[in-house]
Parts: sequence; C-alpha cells; structure tokens
Amino acid sequence: MPGLAALLVATPIWGFALRPPSTLDLEVVGERVVVAATPSELAPPEDPLQPEKMQWTRGIVLSTALAMAVTLGIGAVQFADEYGFHDSYDDTRCAQGTAVLDNCGEDVPWQHAVAAGITAGGVIFATLKSFFIDFDGVARVDSDWRVYETTRWVVLGMVVAQAIAGVLVSNAVRFGWADPVDDFDTLQAFAIGHMALGAATLGVQIANSILVF
Repeated sequence: MPGLAALLVATPIWGFALRPPSTLDLEVVGERVVVAATPSELAPPEDPLQPEKMQWTRGIVLSTALAMAVTLGIGAVQFADEYGFHDSYDDTRCAQGTAVLDNCGEDVPWQHAVAAGITAGGVIFATLKSFFIDFDGVARVDSDWRVYETTRWVVLGMVVAQAIAGVLVSNAVRFGWADPVDDFDTLQAFAIGHMALGAATLGVQIANSILVF
C-alpha cells in the first residue's frame, strides 16, 4: 500500500501515464508487422521481360513439335521405300524401282536429313532459350512449367540419341557397314527402332507444348 500511494502521488508530479496503449497505437504496430511480412516485399522482383520470354518458349516448343511431325512423316516414307514390313529386300519399293524418295540407302536422304537438322536445331535453341526463364517465379503462376523444366532435358536427350541412330542407320549401306540384302532383317529392325524413338520424342514434345500453353 505505501508503494501504491507513492506512485499515485508521483504520477501528477512527474507526468507518469498509467494507461494502456491506445487503439491507434495497436493498429500502427499491427500494420507495421503486416507490412514487414508481406510476401510481395520478401519475394524477388519480377522480371518485366518474363512474359515475352515465356511467349518465345511457347512458340519454339510448338514449332519444334511440328518440325518433328514433318521429320517423322518423311522418315516413315523412307522406311516404306527401303524396308517396310517385308520379309526380304526384293519385296521393297527400292528393289522394285517404285521408291517415293529414291534414296534407297545409296544416296544421302536429304529430305529427311534437312528436316531432322531443323528439328534438332529448334530443340537445342528451345533448351538454350529456357535458361532465361525464371522457373521459380513462373511456377507460382503455372505449376506445369515446373514439369517442363525437367521434360525439356528428356526431349533433348532423345533428340541426340535419335540423331546418332539416324546417322548410323542411314549410312550403314553407303559406308559398307551392312549389306541391304544379307543384313536386311537387322537393318529393318534398327530402322523400326529409329522410327519408334522418333514417335516417342514427338509425343514428349507435344506434351511439352501442352504444358507451356
């Protein structure tokens, strides 16, 4: 009690204020806490060119998917000319002189080679272009881009494998590595595998096109 009496006496003399913080003070403190914890201030600044980079990536991925489809179509025609699903070389279009592309393992299949080169270049360019994409920032808006961040490498690896297989299969006869008659079954099997890998690569790239749009 003596202590309380002394405090009550000292309050008007020394200007002590025995009151809780006002509502305004609490609001100010609360506002400061909220502002300090605002995610927009804690997050890194957005890249103003991000939408343009995303549009570029969409266009390139879609273009390479179309290029793959054309390449696969030309490859299918070449396969039908040289091998088809025949039992022997004598039954093929090349042996009968009715080939559409008229390459038949002796000349460079320029139609297929040019289309494949454009496709490979497009995939490489798309991969390099994607290095400038802020996948962390984009994924906050569209999580599919996080999937594309991985599948772009899958396509690149498949394209590299496809290119190596294509060079080996298309040059086997011309470089004397195989005989079109004696090694027909082996060459046909490799050609089927090459075409199947191309179809699988196209499927993954179509999926990528869907992911980024």
